[in-house]
Amino acid sequence: MKNNKISLLILTLVFIISACKHDEPKPNLTEYDKLNKFVYDLMLNKNKIYYWIDEVPHNEPKIGQKPNEYLNSIRHKLDKWSVIVNKETFTKYIEKGSSQGFGISLKTDTKGDYRVSFVVENSSADKAGIKRGYKLIAVNSVETKDDKFSEEIKKINNRNNTKGTFRFQSPSGEIKDFKLNKTEITEKAVIHQEIIKQDNDLIGYIVFNTFIETGKEQLNETFATFGNAGINKLIIDLRYNPGGETSVAKHFASLICGQTKKGEILGKVNHNQYNTKYNKTITIQKLSDSQNIEDVIFICSALTASASELMINGLKPIINVTTIGEKSYGKPNGMYAIPYLDFTVLPVSFEIKNKEGIGGYYNGIEPDLEVKESLDKEFGDKEENCLKAALNYIKNGNIPATKNKSSLRKSIFIDENKIRQTFPLIYKYQ
Repeated sequence: MKNNKISLLILTLVFIISACKHDEPKPNLTEYDKLNKFVYDLMLNKNKIYYWIDEVPHNEPKIGQKPNEYLNSIRHKLDKWSVIVNKETFTKYIEKGSSQGFGISLKTDTKGDYRVSFVVENSSADKAGIKRGYKLIAVNSVETKDDKFSEEIKKINNRNNTKGTFRFQSPSGEIKDFKLNKTEITEKAVIHQEIIKQDNDLIGYIVFNTFIETGKEQLNETFATFGNAGINKLIIDLRYNPGGETSVAKHFASLICGQTKKGEILGKVNHNQYNTKYNKTITIQKLSDSQNIEDVIFICSALTASASELMINGLKPIINVTTIGEKSYGKPNGMYAIPYLDFTVLPVSFEIKNKEGIGGYYNGIEPDLEVKESLDKEFGDKEENCLKAALNYIKNGNIPATKNKSSLRKSIFIDENKIRQTFPLIYKYQ
């Protein structure tokens, strides 16, 4: 595409678009103007890469307009994901899972209390002994029920704030203040794995948290272990996975069933009418550790998005797929990641459907069996609601699903890295 060589395809989950403004450096006005002109040419004028190009106003940027403000002025009503972020922040996370932060992710439970959903290994929170299931009481003395709590979270996530005091209550009832510092943290893609023996089944269980490049090797190691053990069933926990690289999703799917499903179409990438030459298919490969798993259960939540949904939707026509938990987020679109100056521009540029042409899940993928997760139980605890339900389904072929539809629970990643909150499925463009 003329001077703009596209290197990455990205599907990105965005919870708070405005939060990405913190990732923008503060250049002079001229750099803003150059960036806005680049965005205009890229999305609407020269390259015409924006997926909904014929359904949005072709506004030219105003002098002095902030980049994300301009982006919002041309955004389609379905588009919650196009964004402009700091290039260095983006690259560090996508390639290595690295960012600056406290390393705490929170989610509200059925009572509306914020609970720790996971802690990043070797982060300040991890070293302080904070665990999944801890209830957050206050941040810097501002309690979670206080009207000013959301504002305090914005302050603590600002890159200029490097420390904070967090009050937690442990499952045993102990309340304690933790003084934490932002440090360089590196997320692992595989945060839990084990093999569960149940009757005559050997079940592989893996909690996969992000589709980043380093996840491929972690998946290889996990599936080598699963293959050596001879597993015949698989439970994949994607409840906190917002997406990542398309190439990692393809790699993961290939490890699941590539032994016998080589060449099957996992997804079809479709662009607008001006860029059909970039349409392509994503296919299953046979890798050295590929298995022949025919039955897979995915554990999902409202935070399961993008690359996660691509893999779930893509595998449904290929093998037996069952989804348990909550309805997924709903993001069938992806973006190119295009560097310019100190920024990375990520406009929604395509939609992915499975081999049967099924996609468009803007309202999320409904679970086959709805279950509320247990935030007070560790990953791998067989009494944790979602894992318990999955094991029961494997054993009996049914599950006691809840009667009410899932409601979207709030989630917070206490970290200046907005990339994870706003983020990913990545596919390296050939």
